[in-house]
Amino acid sequence: MKRICSWFLAAGMVFLGAATWGCSGGQAGSSTDRGPFKVTLITNGFSPQLYPYRIKVADKNGNPTDRTVNITSLDVLKNNISANNDVLPVGTWPDTAQLPNGSAGNQYLQIKFNNPIDKDSVMSNLLANLSSNSGLTGNLQVLQYEYNSAAEKSGMVKGRAFIGGGSYFSTGTTQLTWYQCFVKVDDDHVAVNPDLPSAIRDQLTDGTNIYFPTGFSNAADLIDPTSFVFIPDQDGDLSTLETFPKASAGYLIRIVLSKSVIDVNGKSLSSTVCVATTAGADTVEPEIIGYKRSQNGLGGLEIHPGNGETGVDPDTTITVSFNKPVQPRDVGEFVSETNLTPAFRGLTIQYKIQGNVYKTLYWAEPVTPGDFCNFKVVPAYTLPGNHEISVKVEKTIRGLNLLNPAAGLTTKFTTGEGPGLVNAPVAPEAIYVGMRGSNPGVAVIDLNGFGQGTGDLSVSNFKNNPNVGAPGVTPPLAPGTSNLDAGSEGALTLTKDSTGTNYRLVKPPVVGQVGDMAIGQPLDKVYNDENVNPFATRINQVNPATATGTGAFGNSIQVA
Repeated sequence: MKRICSWFLAAGMVFLGAATWGCSGGQAGSSTDRGPFKVTLITNGFSPQLYPYRIKVADKNGNPTDRTVNITSLDVLKNNISANNDVLPVGTWPDTAQLPNGSAGNQYLQIKFNNPIDKDSVMSNLLANLSSNSGLTGNLQVLQYEYNSAAEKSGMVKGRAFIGGGSYFSTGTTQLTWYQCFVKVDDDHVAVNPDLPSAIRDQLTDGTNIYFPTGFSNAADLIDPTSFVFIPDQDGDLSTLETFPKASAGYLIRIVLSKSVIDVNGKSLSSTVCVATTAGADTVEPEIIGYKRSQNGLGGLEIHPGNGETGVDPDTTITVSFNKPVQPRDVGEFVSETNLTPAFRGLTIQYKIQGNVYKTLYWAEPVTPGDFCNFKVVPAYTLPGNHEISVKVEKTIRGLNLLNPAAGLTTKFTTGEGPGLVNAPVAPEAIYVGMRGSNPGVAVIDLNGFGQGTGDLSVSNFKNNPNVGAPGVTPPLAPGTSNLDAGSEGALTLTKDSTGTNYRLVKPPVVGQVGDMAIGQPLDKVYNDENVNPFATRINQVNPATATGTGAFGNSIQVA
């Protein structure tokens, strides 16, 4: 069992005074194991927090009340978000290098976990990573996005990271050495560990001033074993008080945590997290990652599938990645088995068939309750096979700061082989057939032969419908222009989908086998009800179970 140890200064001592060493074992239910590993707080020390996201509790009409809650699950989000109740903005840093109490000091970012962090899942002991990657492995990233650049540059913020008040330092070799840098004075103060080598200690203090944030309420929480702290340090000298790259210079700070972050018990982070904020007022517009690169021909958009991909599965889910958190309801309606016709929101997914444009209904929701930067978009039905699909992000999607994108963006992909769309005749002018065997499915036999459903223009019988072009017919009928409205091949033919070749309208993997079928009451059972229609008669009515007139009530579709 691992043991977690920390420094505490004797009561009343300040800064470099005498210290005592205390350890606690990692027993079940102790502070080292509080269930699934998760992020509990991301803050810059200023109000409001960056994470968890927050929302006002909604009343029964969807209007915000005075109470604010953390969005700890998608259910909390879904139960409170509405057209009148948005997710609240996150905090920002000030323009100047100052601490939460207003004193001068290095700005910082704190990520708080429920369990102590395995430092090596987040921080690297390689000298090369210290200079090029701010000492981080990449499982936890503190990124700066530069939107003044045509290439839309992004990279790790230059700085120094600490976990539990410790960090890796160079000792003249390619392998870095871990040092416990700070000790606790009281809840509001920390001091430099007096046992540090002088060369390391001199990087953290000038003997009077500590370059690590301290001297404000709960500052000692920054050196708790569950805390990751990042301090910007562009010049490699913590004594130079610094801010994060500023919004006024075109920078957005994006914090991303993957499930590869683990705790001291070996548990992976239970949910990915993505938040973003700025130093100074947040004037950065929400955009799809890659929008500037795509505008300048330097890369594609972070929409997948997209960017000209081919052979895409028609059952695909689309992922859309924004540079910063956006209002989830603006992207689309949440996935729901009870809402099969979700309203169009901030995306337009469409395709063309014979020059006609068709929009696709879809659902959309954040990938996790801690990541409002990335959304999974689920088409409400399978996309047509072998078609070019366009995905447009509209300008109606707002960031948490309620700013809109500067421009609508579109990308495209092409589906591979897959089912087409179906517009088939219905009972009682059709027979529904279940097919068994190695290639099961459901087909529709057209009994009329004059309908304008899906089919093949080259063999369509719809043009022979006497109502086509006839005056006084409402709505007016005209010959089809594509496989989507080509029409039937004639009476007693199998209806095809919009590919013009497939008559198995439902097939694997949607169905495995077809054993029996029931499609409800035929019209004969409605209009030949003797209790309602005095002119009804049971002549020629057949009981499908006995094949006789006994107990017959309306002709079942199972009977020719």
